[in-house]
Amino acid sequence: MPMKTMFAGFSVEKVTDTTCEVSMYMDFVVKLGPLGALMGMVIMRPMMKGLQKKLLSGLAYYSFTGKTIGNELPPSEELAQALVS
Repeated sequence: MPMKTMFAGFSVEKVTDTTCEVSMYMDFVVKLGPLGALMGMVIMRPMMKGLQKKLLSGLAYYSFTGKTIGNELPPSEELAQALVS
């Protein structure tokens, strides 16, 4: 990707003695001046949000089930059951 810089991180906040809330944040600067800025807003930002959602869903699934995830998330029904728990 045509990135000048990129920074990403996680934040974990305790909710109760047995639960926590995990969030992910990301910031990036795209190369190519105004064209890059437009490309970042229109193409890359939605793509990065989708990536974050998949990553956090996978983390939640693993946390609830203990099952590792390969290249693909589990089927929607199985993922939903784990996330509702």
